[in-house]
Amino acid sequence: MALSIRVDEGRHVRADDFGVAVQNDQLLVPAELAQILRRANVRTVNQLVSVLRSFPGLFMAEFDWDQSRFEQARADVFEHLKGHVNPKILAERPRVRRGMGALPPRKRAGETG
Repeated sequence: MALSIRVDEGRHVRADDFGVAVQNDQLLVPAELAQILRRANVRTVNQLVSVLRSFPGLFMAEFDWDQSRFEQARADVFEHLKGHVNPKILAERPRVRRGMGALPPRKRAGETG
């Protein structure tokens, strides 16, 4: 069942809480959060999960939260979404460690040293 995102004027963002709820086939979000989602062109719950993972600073700056408050609020959203979305999108993914800089040059045939 795909959830749609709907603004609920009676909901409000609070310290370390986005103020979301699931009701029937809808994710109810406060107007303050809906504004950010519109600016980020988020239209689906899957896109919301992606933005929450990829751009925490977007929400931290808007709501004047530190990292721990944001992580608590995001965990709460994910908890609300359990059972309503594919569990794979909510699962933590290991961070990919990428190397930085140039690779050492390859030795050519016949070179020593």
